[in-house]
Amino acid sequence: MLVLLYLKGMGEVILHTNHVLDFIDNKVWNQLKDEIVRAHRLIETRSGPGSEFLGWLDLPYQAGVKEIIRTANRLREDMKR
Repeated sequence: MLVLLYLKGMGEVILHTNHVLDFIDNKVWNQLKDEIVRAHRLIETRSGPGSEFLGWLDLPYQAGVKEIIRTANRLREDMKR
């Protein structure tokens, strides 16, 4: 069983649940799964409590290689000081 969640601009998040039923009763899992999907919707729509703290959703999820190298070099220089 898979649960697919979609993050705007980030593609999908896949939750593999192949072995979850070894540890959690099927009825309990179905309830948890519904809660996971509901929580994901609240985060994605920024409509739940604490939504003012979701700025991390707007961060780029891929940094360019040049930016990573530039940052690494700057940090190395800062460490020498």
